[in-house]
Amino acid sequence: MCNVDKVYILIRAYNECKMIGVVLQDLLQAGFQHICVVNDGSLDCTAQEVKKFPEVTLISHPMNRGGGAALATGLEYLQSQQNCDYVVTFDADGQHNVSCVQGMLGLVEKNKNIDVVLGSRFLIKTNTNVPVLRRMVLFLGTIFLRLMYGLKITDAHNGLKVIKKSAIGSLIPRNDDFSYASEMLYGIKKARLHYVEYPTHILYTEYSRQKGQSSWNAFKIAFLTIMHKIKVLVFE
Repeated sequence: MCNVDKVYILIRAYNECKMIGVVLQDLLQAGFQHICVVNDGSLDCTAQEVKKFPEVTLISHPMNRGGGAALATGLEYLQSQQNCDYVVTFDADGQHNVSCVQGMLGLVEKNKNIDVVLGSRFLIKTNTNVPVLRRMVLFLGTIFLRLMYGLKITDAHNGLKVIKKSAIGSLIPRNDDFSYASEMLYGIKKARLHYVEYPTHILYTEYSRQKGQSSWNAFKIAFLTIMHKIKVLVFE
């Protein structure tokens, strides 16, 4: 695995008081010492939980702005860190597995040409706990984005990513809402970044299912993606 001193973990959190401490503890125990949490205007004790870990950087939005805005805030901050070589985007709800991060970093260590590693839950046949409706929606969403952007991907909305520092500028979302995932894929295509997918385990619990996006949001994302595509064709 590459030098963890050069790896920064980025977690965006909104009302994650119940799980954020567990997530941070797992990452710290795995040896990751550079962790940044963007608290997106949480109404619960998320910020207080993060402050129990003095080695973790906490950035707070005064109000909830959305997943895209939290991600942009974190990426812009980490882009300015001189010691940073790679950023790992990691969910706050306990779905992601730390061992997958280590595997993804090992991949970029072996191939320096890789700009982005995208986690994919559908490259592992044993991910049987993915809810059926969620699996169908994610599959259709992935097919839609493959057609829109021409990227060979199997999981368009997996929050686990490893991003080389030089690629951050191309992937900072402009949209504050949940459409940031498709916007980042467009950034990969536009900048012609070298990307690969890596099989990742996703742990679905009752808690993480409650925190996840509703299936209805997939239709909103599709609409916003089409509008973005039209804007690109007209103005770029």
